[in-house]
Amino acid sequence: MDALIVVDMQVGLLNGEPKHDLRGVIERINRLATNVRERSGMVIFMQHCSGSEDDFVPGTPGWALLPELNRAGCRHRHSQDPERSLRRHRPRGAPERNCAGPNPHHGMGNRFLR
Repeated sequence: MDALIVVDMQVGLLNGEPKHDLRGVIERINRLATNVRERSGMVIFMQHCSGSEDDFVPGTPGWALLPELNRAGCRHRHSQDPERSLRRHRPRGAPERNCAGPNPHHGMGNRFLR
């Protein structure tokens, strides 16, 4: 099974300095998501949660996923422990992978499951 994990693509990103090629990044994510779904894969959206110090407070407009993202068939599930949730959904025998993200010091760190 293929999986695509989309991390921190939220409305709060629009605040502050312009993000390099954000529209292009969204288009590429949508193409990849369509491709993964066509092969019966799983697309997982992970959202950064924070306190009142920034724009990613759960339930606020900045916490929402960017509306341009293709979230066909998306179900919302909240987890206080995203690493545990991903381990639970990893197919038996699938290797764990590490990769760097835009904010490796937040939430999941740089540990992702493939």
